[in-house]
Amino acid sequence: MINRNGWVARKSYVCFSFWIIVCALHSTAFASDPLSDQWMGIYSKQGKIGYGHLWVTEREGGGYLVSSDTRIKLSDFLQEANVEPGVQETRVVEEVELDAQLRPIRFQSVMTLSGREQTVLGTVQEGALKYQVNAGGYTVSKEIPFSEQAVLSSSLDFILFQKDLLKVGESIQLDLFVEALQMKIPVEIKVLENKEVPWEGEAVDVLVVQKKMMNMISTSWVTEKGVTLREDSMEGFTALLEPKEKATDLGDSLVSMGSFLASSVIKISEPLENPRERDQLKVRLINTIAAGSGTHEEDSLMEDSRQKILHQESSQGEEGFQHEWILSIKKEGKEGEDQTHNIPITEERFAPYLLETPMIQSNHPEIRKKAKEVVDGEESAFLAAAKINQWVFGYLEKKIVDNLSALDAFQSGEGECQSHTALFAAMSRAVGIPTRMVSGLVYANEFGGFLFHAWPEVYTGSWVAMDPSFGQNIADATHIKLTVGGWKEQLKLLNFIGKIKIEVME
Repeated sequence: MINRNGWVARKSYVCFSFWIIVCALHSTAFASDPLSDQWMGIYSKQGKIGYGHLWVTEREGGGYLVSSDTRIKLSDFLQEANVEPGVQETRVVEEVELDAQLRPIRFQSVMTLSGREQTVLGTVQEGALKYQVNAGGYTVSKEIPFSEQAVLSSSLDFILFQKDLLKVGESIQLDLFVEALQMKIPVEIKVLENKEVPWEGEAVDVLVVQKKMMNMISTSWVTEKGVTLREDSMEGFTALLEPKEKATDLGDSLVSMGSFLASSVIKISEPLENPRERDQLKVRLINTIAAGSGTHEEDSLMEDSRQKILHQESSQGEEGFQHEWILSIKKEGKEGEDQTHNIPITEERFAPYLLETPMIQSNHPEIRKKAKEVVDGEESAFLAAAKINQWVFGYLEKKIVDNLSALDAFQSGEGECQSHTALFAAMSRAVGIPTRMVSGLVYANEFGGFLFHAWPEVYTGSWVAMDPSFGQNIADATHIKLTVGGWKEQLKLLNFIGKIKIEVME
């Protein structure tokens, strides 16, 4: 059994899961020859962590089939004594079918994370992308608009070079649909320059191409034939073109997830006493964004009834942009105070927080049945949410096992804070309690600092932060909220990872 408090510290892996997807987006090389076969080694600051493989074939009757297979492997960390280290593997296998005009026809994306599998199948028809997400044996269907400027992520580079779209000094704006995460984000592609670089003992002419996706920036070296030799991300990952034997060779020992944890701990000068009992906290946050990596909006920090911005300022220097906030955070009163709503809560303004999603399967019959059983006829929204909170806290074994959905967590009975939050949200929505997912920071005693964490908020008369990972019906004041929402919003954490400092003022 992993110590409950010690486990939470490990959940900088919340963010690490997003970095895996960044690697998947940047780990493949494309060539202008439609019959190509490319391998890339994937590296972090800590060492080699995986590889990517891409191959392109022609379709009968015209068009192309673009296929990719990306794998990330890490060793477990902080294992109990006398336990052999395990392997955490993430694999993303994708296939996109394009017609002769390079327009998407269909796609398939299979992501396997810690043994859990998610399959996304989609088709593009008449300006709409229709897709189905299956996780834990349960399927959720969705449909979104898909314009002429929209591209499926795993076919992006192939399309760019087949259409000869990249010119020095020019920019391209597209909407990118990330199949594995089922989200559409804007991407800007710009050719910065043409230059000569050393490669395997020779000088090679390349285009230097920059991609901006939200706050993720990558820079790649691409030959005139469209082969990506190298791609670097601001998040510290590098993909290198390599022969298959070298790309797939991860060495005798895998990089430990503990090394990623160590780099994400935000230390403070003196330890906080009794952090789980903290009712109030005043902190100064300083975030520095390196020059050339884009700006960071001043108002990106969240503010609500429990978290107030007392002061904020920004400045720009040679090293980049520096933003400073002083925050006051308080635990939201006594349990049950001013919580007047009964379930189900059906007001239209809360509809987005009651919806089923591919990650929060609130309509699944087993989840609905268990939620009703746990609530046991309780009418008060707050008390019903508290019952679900305590049940999730006791039910899920605290392990560094990522789940792709609430159903995965429910069926496996184990997981980390993201799993606790997703399962709590699914059960709460199932009984009519508006619930939203929050990501941010929480103080961890064992590491003497703050680590990235996830928890839910429920509306029970007012928005209340709970934490099923700690079993807190009202989250303590060391919870600092940075984002609200699903994958797209959580990617904004990349604004802060490795860049933020915290000073406790009170």
